[in-house]
Amino acid sequence: MAGTGAPVDVAAEAERLEALRIQLEQREAHIMAERRRIENQRRELEEERRRWTMDEESVHENSDGEDAAGNPNRSLMDYCAPRVKDIAGPVVIQGIEANNMQILPAHVTAVQQNSFHGDEHEDPHAHLQTFTDYVRLIKMNGVPQNAIRLMLFRFSLKDKAQK
Repeated sequence: MAGTGAPVDVAAEAERLEALRIQLEQREAHIMAERRRIENQRRELEEERRRWTMDEESVHENSDGEDAAGNPNRSLMDYCAPRVKDIAGPVVIQGIEANNMQILPAHVTAVQQNSFHGDEHEDPHAHLQTFTDYVRLIKMNGVPQNAIRLMLFRFSLKDKAQK
């Protein structure tokens, strides 16, 4: 080492430097091999992505602008507004076989106590849940629950919600 007065073993220093050079070359070779492996993997993934994209396009769309099931392609916005064929008919009470079916005034009063007015602060989902929970308690022989719900529901609406 220069300036310290200690003798320098030139041969030992040369061997140490040569060993470091060899280590450096080995590390560089390893890094280059890893770069090639990563690049190959990137190319494979890119090719796989291209194949998936092409497969999805061929499955979901044909020359008529329809999906594989023959339905016309629709954007997400198209699903916000119902199509005429998607709208069900009027809600009607099916024929009821029971001759002694009767909605009691107590049932109407109970439903009206939890009425929905259509105001902004009211939660329609909570109203429906409460209404459904109450109607489940009413049992009539030969009368389906849906019929009871349909007959009582109009009594649960008030003001704006009734219009």
